[in-house]
Amino acid sequence: PNLTSIDFVDIVYFNIGSALLLSWISITYVQDGKLKHLLILFASNGRHHFEKALRLYKKYCLAINTDEFNLDTFSASSFIYKVNDNIHRSHLKTLISANERCILTFSCHYLWHKTIEKKYFSRKSQQSWVTSKATVLFTNKALLIARNGLEVSVGNCTDVLNITLDKISSVFLQEEKANDNTIYKLRINFIRGIEALHISLMSLNKDAKVFMNNLQLILNKRDSRQ
Repeated sequence: PNLTSIDFVDIVYFNIGSALLLSWISITYVQDGKLKHLLILFASNGRHHFEKALRLYKKYCLAINTDEFNLDTFSASSFIYKVNDNIHRSHLKTLISANERCILTFSCHYLWHKTIEKKYFSRKSQQSWVTSKATVLFTNKALLIARNGLEVSVGNCTDVLNITLDKISSVFLQEEKANDNTIYKLRINFIRGIEALHISLMSLNKDAKVFMNNLQLILNKRDSRQ
């Protein structure tokens, strides 16, 4: 057997998800200046053990200073019911650590990839996007995105991306118009100077756009206190 040891300080972000009886956790970390990925598959009835370990990891992550921006924060027990999707809610609430405060949540669509369909008897190609229902949750410690799976697994598969804010150096939000749709492209740069993470979302509401555009200001304030 192979033994892999990952220090908490080397973790960049993680995913945890499940599809019926099968669950998984994927840890993205830095080793020798490069991004590495560790995937662990396990039976869903053991999921609570991994969730407990992830909450313990987040407990020691730095929190942003919400007081300086007059941001209202809420305990997970009172706030989590603002998440509209029942399945997303059940996945998200198990990843919130002790003393972690919720700030904002919103529903949207997660863009997995773009497809180009060529039409017969026409020189133009039609673009479409493969998306799934998603829920974004901002806390004073992390950005979490719960998203449904694709194709036949849509109703049974949910994966949650968790990025702790103390690993982020900067974020950029760019709007892109395509046909009648608006795509919001989020670029996340990390403090270790490693490869950036690109996330594309659709169907953002006004409050979500305002907060995401101001997220860099909040991160700057966090950096000045370190």
